[in-house]
Amino acid sequence: RRDSWGGGGGGGSPESQKLCMDIYYSMIVTEYKCTSTINRVERFTIDFLSEMVHDNQVRGEAFYRMLEEELKQRFATDVAHTKLPGALFLDHIGHLHDLMLSLLKFPTTGIYEDERTSRALALMDYLRKKDESGNIRKEMYFRYVDFLVELHAELKNYQEAGITLLLEVDMLDWKDNMLEPRGEFPRESEKQRKERLLQNAISFFTTGQDWERAIEMCERLEAFYRYDVFDYDFLASVLRQEAELFHKIASTPRFYPSYYRVIFCGEFEDEENGNEYVYRGGRLEKVMNFTQRIKRKYPDAKLVMRWSPKEEDLKEHKKIIAITTLKLPSWQVIAEKELLSEEEKKRVLKLRSNPHVTEPVMQYFENNNRSVFMYEKPEQRAKEKRPANEFKELWIRQTFLVSEASFPTVRRRCRVVSKKEFMLTPIENATNLVHEKNCQILKEMKKVSAAAAEAMSAGGGMGSVKSPRSISNVGDRAPSGLPTARQSRKSIFSRNNSARGSIFGGGGTSSAMFSSPNASQKNLAVPGLNFNVSQKRLSVSNVNTPASETKKVEVNGLLALLQGTIDAGVNGGTKLFCEAFLTEGYIDTHNSETDSQHVNKLRERLIEQVGVLKEGLKLFGENCQDYRGLYEHLNATYNQKLLKSLEQYTS
Repeated sequence: RRDSWGGGGGGGSPESQKLCMDIYYSMIVTEYKCTSTINRVERFTIDFLSEMVHDNQVRGEAFYRMLEEELKQRFATDVAHTKLPGALFLDHIGHLHDLMLSLLKFPTTGIYEDERTSRALALMDYLRKKDESGNIRKEMYFRYVDFLVELHAELKNYQEAGITLLLEVDMLDWKDNMLEPRGEFPRESEKQRKERLLQNAISFFTTGQDWERAIEMCERLEAFYRYDVFDYDFLASVLRQEAELFHKIASTPRFYPSYYRVIFCGEFEDEENGNEYVYRGGRLEKVMNFTQRIKRKYPDAKLVMRWSPKEEDLKEHKKIIAITTLKLPSWQVIAEKELLSEEEKKRVLKLRSNPHVTEPVMQYFENNNRSVFMYEKPEQRAKEKRPANEFKELWIRQTFLVSEASFPTVRRRCRVVSKKEFMLTPIENATNLVHEKNCQILKEMKKVSAAAAEAMSAGGGMGSVKSPRSISNVGDRAPSGLPTARQSRKSIFSRNNSARGSIFGGGGTSSAMFSSPNASQKNLAVPGLNFNVSQKRLSVSNVNTPASETKKVEVNGLLALLQGTIDAGVNGGTKLFCEAFLTEGYIDTHNSETDSQHVNKLRERLIEQVGVLKEGLKLFGENCQDYRGLYEHLNATYNQKLLKSLEQYTS
């Protein structure tokens, strides 16, 4: 009886406690005589202690202290049973008790999500260890799975809730042995429990817009219904659900969370002090909202939006938290930095080499199972305080962080376990900037193209509109999609100069473009967009249906990128890159093989940008019903100023 085990916490009399202790100790001795272990008594003790600690922490603590004191005395004085593993038994009970208390010391609010999650996982890791008989304390382990699932669900961390459920799913088999009721689960067979958990996981993943993982769970149920229980009604239902999930992937836009690097310096808890973490933000949570959330949790700490705290910060404040927004480097860059396993490299290569992979699929791939992150720190090395060309001596220090687990996982913050630093030269930085801008424009073109095709379809337009998937690929997934540098020159300029200082000279073929001598270069592949800058127009280019018959297409994103790139290319951006790195003077003083590769890479990226801008303007012109004036201005600037500005470097 629980009231007899009160141990001074409001429970029974000393006589009843002694009687219970005598019975309890005799159970230990009897089990050891029969089995040479005390595993069953240990499991009973752990379950009882867990229940008491969670129901009433004060009484649970009193019970544990009484139990520990009584057992130590009996194990030490019982000369008749000297082989009893008393020390090991007490060590297990004491460790679990400490883990339980560490979990309970935090308030049950969302602000302590990370601490409660890490304590629960530490407890679960201990419970998952096999005892002397080779068994795992499954029932208690599953109770903490329930605890963690409920924690994530309350905070609307639906992906994490679903992934946590899989910890139990993967420990169950499709067997008929019966399981006892637990929480909301009735008494049922093991395969029924597994089926129920998979259905719950599908619900969590669907709500969290992780439709790919929901489909994986559907596939597990399909095999069960089709080959185990032959329940074709349920099979048909799961297949319909799976079809709807595939439709969501293809048709519903998704927003992915940002990631942040957080360093704790000063007088923090041991778990945090001096440590570096990667935090997974909420969907659509901006850095300002994230920092406010951290500030609410640590109101007495000084927050700095820097790469690391300064010495004066540490002198003036007892607690410093440094926050940095992280980037997700492309898989190609991660592979080049040797941060991918061979198995991961094969998986990446298989996906990126498939020309039929659509943008939603690639976006999911780029934003999931991520353990490598990056942030960049600029270093201006020009002697002048305000250099005329800021890019000429602008070096970039790239830091790659590796977290202890891949996101999303069962927690929303993970410790950084390793890091690597690389320094980008100014010309490599310029090449990256041009490349990133090209990718941004192409992705916006993809959106406009898809919206235009949808508008035409809704308005009964011509059937010749191609699906976005049918447009050919740009980038190292399909190098042949781009013309050679020579072909690009012919389509842009009336003359073909091959002078050594020419911006478009010495280009070579497009395949050379993707050999990537610069390991920091990002992949230009745009998911689902096959695009040939000299030969093909985007799908909506062939549509001649009057605008009045079609739905208005959103072009603001594309307009902003075109305007920023073309207008800046005349007085800044492209012009500054050319003046810094593509002049005779620069090439004469940077004449090594590596330098030549960097120069050619920048030329190639600029060739791409000229072609991308040309096609982007064409697409914008076909859909800019309300921006004709801006279109004409951008078109004139592109033809009369930008191209001429670049052409001078070919003479």
